[in-house]
Amino acid sequence: ARSSAADDEFLEARASRVPLRRDEEAVMIPASALTSLPSAVAARVVRRGLRMLRGPHAGDGASVEAVMAAAVGLGVSTLRGGLDTRREGPFVVVAGPPPPPPAQVVLTLPGTARFGPWTITAGSGGVPVPVVGPVVVRAARPGDRISIGSGTKGVAEALREAGVPVRLRPRWPVIEEHGRIAWVVGVRVAPTTTGGVVSMSAMREWR
Repeated sequence: ARSSAADDEFLEARASRVPLRRDEEAVMIPASALTSLPSAVAARVVRRGLRMLRGPHAGDGASVEAVMAAAVGLGVSTLRGGLDTRREGPFVVVAGPPPPPPAQVVLTLPGTARFGPWTITAGSGGVPVPVVGPVVVRAARPGDRISIGSGTKGVAEALREAGVPVRLRPRWPVIEEHGRIAWVVGVRVAPTTTGGVVSMSAMREWR
């Protein structure tokens, strides 16, 4: 029993060194950890991620296996408890139902606004955004378009090209001034016009 306890303590300690990210409805596990660590350690990493979403419930064996399979790109799997798992870039994501988009907020210039997990700051460095007055920070909507100089591009297409995960696109912030999208945050800025330009930056908070 003492030997088994020592083995378990060693495996848990090794698993605890793998960094996990948490956002509103999901836990993100580095896929490289699940594919390179011994299976006994990787399974403990998965169970730690599941506990972050489900409290003391670390999932059953089938759930752990599904998350491990997602690390090598084997599609989307539904887990017990209303969760699903999939590969998103370098991460395996275990996610529950997505929350609704945050309510839009007004950002004065200069100033700072909170939008869900995002902090948007105007007037203190960052990218030059073609705006002159107060702007609205809101979630991207179906049909939104941003100018690209020679025409326009769908915001949904810009988010896809930038690799923004599908589950995050309905909550992704855009900066709107008088009905015109000036910045798809972190993705694309509209061309500079004859009006003013304000430096803007954005930071996303992870739990």
